[in-house]
Amino acid sequence: MGPFNDQAEQPSKRPRTESAGRAHDMPSAEADSEPVEGEPLAARGPRRQRTRAAMACAVCRARKTKCDGRRPSCGFCQRTSSACQYDTVVEYAPDSASSGHQDMGPQILHAIEQLTQLVKTQQSQSQPEWANYYRGPTQSCSVDEFSPLALSQNSDPHPLLTNSRLGGGAGRLSGPPPPSHLFASSEGLDSVLQWRVFPPGINKIPVDNGVPIAMPDELPPLSLMELTRLQMNYRRVVHDFNPMLDLATLDRYTTHIAENGLDFTTRTCLVVLVCAIGALCQEECAFTIPSRLPVPGRNDDLDIAYRFWSVASRRLGRAMSHNTLESAQCLCLAGIWFMCNLQPLDAWKHFTMAGNCYYSAILARKSLASSDNQSPQLFSQAIEHSIFYTAYKSELEIRYELAIPGSVLEHLEEELVFPSPPMLSETQLEGPNDEAITWYYYLTDIAARHLINRIINTGLKIRGCPTEAQARSLLRDYKIFGSQLEDWYESLPQVISFELPNHTVAPEPNSFKYIIRARYLFIRVLLCRPFLRICLNYPLHLPEELIAEISSIASLGLQYCALRMQSAIKATRLDHGMWSGIRSNTANALILVGAARSHGFPSLNGALRLLMPDNWRGAVEMYLDTIEPVSEETRGGMADCYKLIRWALEDFGQTVE
Repeated sequence: MGPFNDQAEQPSKRPRTESAGRAHDMPSAEADSEPVEGEPLAARGPRRQRTRAAMACAVCRARKTKCDGRRPSCGFCQRTSSACQYDTVVEYAPDSASSGHQDMGPQILHAIEQLTQLVKTQQSQSQPEWANYYRGPTQSCSVDEFSPLALSQNSDPHPLLTNSRLGGGAGRLSGPPPPSHLFASSEGLDSVLQWRVFPPGINKIPVDNGVPIAMPDELPPLSLMELTRLQMNYRRVVHDFNPMLDLATLDRYTTHIAENGLDFTTRTCLVVLVCAIGALCQEECAFTIPSRLPVPGRNDDLDIAYRFWSVASRRLGRAMSHNTLESAQCLCLAGIWFMCNLQPLDAWKHFTMAGNCYYSAILARKSLASSDNQSPQLFSQAIEHSIFYTAYKSELEIRYELAIPGSVLEHLEEELVFPSPPMLSETQLEGPNDEAITWYYYLTDIAARHLINRIINTGLKIRGCPTEAQARSLLRDYKIFGSQLEDWYESLPQVISFELPNHTVAPEPNSFKYIIRARYLFIRVLLCRPFLRICLNYPLHLPEELIAEISSIASLGLQYCALRMQSAIKATRLDHGMWSGIRSNTANALILVGAARSHGFPSLNGALRLLMPDNWRGAVEMYLDTIEPVSEETRGGMADCYKLIRWALEDFGQTVE
């Protein structure tokens, strides 16, 4: 099924501007590592600008309709009570072969940032965002059997959600919670298991089986050929999607270790972590789960991976004791290692430490440094920012599922400029280039993460059954964010663009397109999740047309749940996103089962209007086959996810059509 379309008011689009300044391509070295010489850049001439007057208002330009140009409000905005805004000047970059490539990243983010201002304005005009966050059941729903879902009940495992547990009386609020606390409650799998349509008492999926990672005493092979082989696989499975290392510096470090052996520096820590991840994430015909510990003496990649990890773990303490970007890289790589090992709690801990190390190394250092005594910049700006975003987005994916507090990084996000892609020659821009594609993907993923954060924070405003005003606000936010998602999709460079799914999802062999399409479907489900939660939890006492619109969006969410599972591919290797992907799709499967079962709850008048996708059961069963390789993996709760889906289908199979 195609994306939801609506002819209602559309938000304004931000005019395109110049791309961010290009960062100097300087190597990655700091602390106890050897300095690396920077590469000179060609001089850039001044950029010519052209301007023109904006004849249409921002709303009409977003709707792509003719504007009568009336001031201060055009005819359409006056009829719809929209905020009519005119841009006096629009800047254009010069027409050149390379400017379109260099401006692509900023254009993606600028459109989203401008559109989100409308959401902030609407929220500030109504009431504080935190007020609704503490709101319990309201007059638009029955509260008797649904009261355990209210935030004020003792069933909530997170004390940050209730003021009474902090020493205050019930209902007395001293002020809005810090933004980091908004993630103390989530829309992840554990939240879905508490919905009304599921039997009570379903245990949460465990995230750690308590089995430590193997620590072999044997040293790993250190020949240049072996180190290069593992490094190349790391590039393929991690660096192409998270370019936080300078490859020239990594090559030099690798050669140094092959020639001189291991030492206790962050340089060695970085290389052995890269090799550990490269060995662990090898493509295999017979997929091996990490809980089947390697047999000592075997010379396979799994055993080699744990040998490298044993070496790295003894050097992470040095990385923790140095406030350098190279230390932050090591800690972030350790987080990726734990994610590949399906140990999200250890991964979150190291991503958080990487963020603190980044803060200490960059922002604190710059704020204390005197203007006349600047320390030399040993990292390119692009590398600095990619370290930040890799740690930040990885931490957010875990927080979204496990509902744990935030870190210092979320307070820095708005202070950083959008990362600039590396400078490419015109020859490189003429055809597909691996470095360019990597950065197009990376910038696109960052823009998607900005949008996901806005959606989650906005969705957390209403935790109980909505009033009519809250429901209309939720619908308005849905349309705004849906428009932003379409802008994001239309801004995709051709080399990573994908065809929008419609009823079915075709296989996608391109890794970049596959992940970007998965992001799109995830955001679509995320947009519809509040409406699904409302329909499957509460009897609605709202106007009929409002209930119909809520149910329509919830039905669309069921379609996207099925499409998201159909798009998944069978695992042939471990990777950074396996744990979060399986958790997300397990929630999608449970939502489909719960929606089908909701017809046994006559009081859920919104659920009675839901339209189930064709062959939804087949989509769930196909996904079970997809994750069968990890059906016995106890780490990260993967086996429990598999059993939960299987149990749900078998338990409800005789009562759900």
